[in-house]
Amino acid sequence: MLTLSGLAGQAQLARTGLARLTDLLDALAPAGRAPAELLTGTELPARGDLVADGLSFGYAEGADVLRDVSVTFPSGDRAGLVGVTGSGKTTLAKLLTGLYQPDVGTVRYGGVDLRLADPDQIRARIVLIPQQVHIITGTLAENLALAPGEPDRAAMERAVELLGLGDWTARLGGLDADVGTRGSRLSAGERQIVGLLRAALVDPPVLLLDEATADLDPDAARRLETAVERLRPGRTLVVIAHRPTTIERLPRIVRVESGRLN
Repeated sequence: MLTLSGLAGQAQLARTGLARLTDLLDALAPAGRAPAELLTGTELPARGDLVADGLSFGYAEGADVLRDVSVTFPSGDRAGLVGVTGSGKTTLAKLLTGLYQPDVGTVRYGGVDLRLADPDQIRARIVLIPQQVHIITGTLAENLALAPGEPDRAAMERAVELLGLGDWTARLGGLDADVGTRGSRLSAGERQIVGLLRAALVDPPVLLLDEATADLDPDAARRLETAVERLRPGRTLVVIAHRPTTIERLPRIVRVESGRLN
């Protein structure tokens, strides 16, 4: 017969597998949109410009959230998306990552239309860290294991070191620390730190961060900003910026206003 510890281990494996499946389904059919047509699996270059050309998109027919948006983020760019709540910033970010398909227009990475690209390559090249990072009940390590590629313990430790988060993980209780029910022990800023650690494990050429709008405690804000700066070199960084201190640090600003670029 299985011991209680064996049953608990099997239950945890099942829970982690279910979380991975949920993430995959979210990526394939986000926000009620029908899954895209089967993609051809065209090879994406390792690096390239991220280009939106004439994008229009609406969640309901006749109610566009974005209208005729064109913008280019050159490889290695560092830019902020700014605008009032509801202006279309997050929708644009999801179009740029291939999570949504535009009603009109194209998104290209390195000259390749994302609709023709291999979905696994898109997820490896372009990563979006949302405001609400998906956290499962369990340990920090189990949450980091949700990153594509099934990272091992050594990879997690390297990511922590790369982002300068050793003291934060130690204070939390290490990689085996329980983060609480659906991450209840973590603040909004700490959830995004987990998202950044997952991104470090993927090591994407393009990183989009939808900065948390909640008032972050100074310690979490400092750690988050430091981690972003340490992850930034060698990649394109686009931040949906809400806090003035973040906007001031970004060399280029793209302003979204009522679904259009201003």
